[in-house]
Formats: sequence, C-alpha cells, structure tokens
Amino acid sequence: MPWVPLLLLASLGCPKRVTTDTSPVAALLAQCDQAWERRGMAGIEASEEPLDQAYALDPDNPDVLWRLVRQQVTIGLAEETERASTYAFAEGRSLGVRCLDAVPRVAQARAQSWELAMEELTPAQEPCVAWTSIAWARWIAAHGGGASALDLPRARLLADTSITFDSDELSTLGRWADGLLLATIPDWAGRSPSFGKTQLDRVRNRRRDDLHVHADRLLLVRDELGAEDVRTSLEEIRTLDATAPDHARALERVEASLAGPPPDLAHATEEPE
Repeated sequence: MPWVPLLLLASLGCPKRVTTDTSPVAALLAQCDQAWERRGMAGIEASEEPLDQAYALDPDNPDVLWRLVRQQVTIGLAEETERASTYAFAEGRSLGVRCLDAVPRVAQARAQSWELAMEELTPAQEPCVAWTSIAWARWIAAHGGGASALDLPRARLLADTSITFDSDELSTLGRWADGLLLATIPDWAGRSPSFGKTQLDRVRNRRRDDLHVHADRLLLVRDELGAEDVRTSLEEIRTLDATAPDHARALERVEASLAGPPPDLAHATEEPE
C-alpha cells in the first residue's frame, strides 16, 4: 500500500520535540518563583496568588507544598512582631508535615516514628524536609527553646536529614537550620553557640549574598564574633539589597540590636516543665 512508506517518511522527517512540563501547575509554580525572586519590587503577596492557585489544583504536590513552606518562612521573617512571626513559622511547619503525609508509605512510617519516615522519603519530598527544617528551627528560635522541648528532637532530625541530601542547596538549608537550633536550643538540649556559628559560617560561605544568614550571625551568635568580625559583617550586610520586605525587616532587627546588648537568649536555658 503506497501510503505506508509515505507516512513512514513523514514521521522520520518530523523533528523530535523536547518534552517539557506544560501543565497548569508547573506554569503557576514558575510564576510563583519569579514573583518570589522579585518580591523586593512586587512584594511578598505577588507570589501567593499563583501558589494558591497551584495548591487548589494539586494540594498533594510536593513541589507546591515546599513552596508554601518557603512562603510562610518568608512571611514570618517579614512580620513586625514575634507573635506574628511565630504563627507564620508554625504554619510552614504544618505544611511541611502535610507534604510528608501526602505519600501514604511515608505517612504510615511517621505514625510509627519520624526516623522511619525519613528512611521512606521520596526524592520529591526532599525540598519539603529541608524547608520544613528551616521553618521549624525559626519557630523554635522565635518561640523559645525551653517552651518547645517536645519539638526539638523532630526539628534536629529534619535538619540532620537535610544535611545528607545530595542537592547542595538543600543540604545548605539543613546546615542553616542546624546552626539556628544550636544557637537557640536550651543548654540541657545541647546548645552550642560556637558550633552554631561554625554552621552559619559555612552557610554564609555558600550564600554570601543572602542577607538573612548575615543577620542570623549578628543576632544569634554575636557573642561568638570578634569586634572586627562584627564590624566587617555589618559593612557587608549593609551593602546587600534589602528592598524585599523580609530583608528589610531583618536589617531593621540587626540595626536595633546594635543599640543595646546582644539578644537575650536566657529563655533558652529554661528546663521544660
């Protein structure tokens, strides 16, 4: 039949197309990422609308959920009060747990132990774990280590797990969370500002233009910094772009802390009731 070879030739002559994810969710997440990166110009709210739409379309998608965690962390860092910040970080933590439970075998494992759940993680859930480790660590830092004693083992586990991820970006987030925890957890739980500084230093070496890691060092481990380190760190943080609401708020907190003594972390030494 003459049409067979003609069809064959036609198919051979068609160039192969590169397969890309053109789903509505992927498009919305791309919009979200662009708006989040440009939040200094558009504000934090600009990345919320496409993210909310993506969540409505696919609420169990880990790519949606980890961005929701990131969004809540960003909101928490921009809030004017500790109470509002704590609430936002808690929301991020809850969304991260939802991401874990979106995979049935991980949810079943978590019902037995968090350690077992970490062994059952899918690769797609790794960003959720890393960002949730940050949300949880910031919640503990804002809420007070002594008052959050029951959360400490889980927060440490998420940070330690994230550090082992192959992705440099995700492992850096885990190291960042570990540094935050070491600087703010109670003495009885292993508080070590010196090692917390070491972890934050490692993060700063990889994310030199991230204003938040500079702020964390100056706010949480300033007693571990020499006078020259404080001076150069201040010079450096003041050169960074602080137009994003969360960056502006972090810089405000740093400048305010310089007017008085380092932040009082005495609450971190309280024993749990």
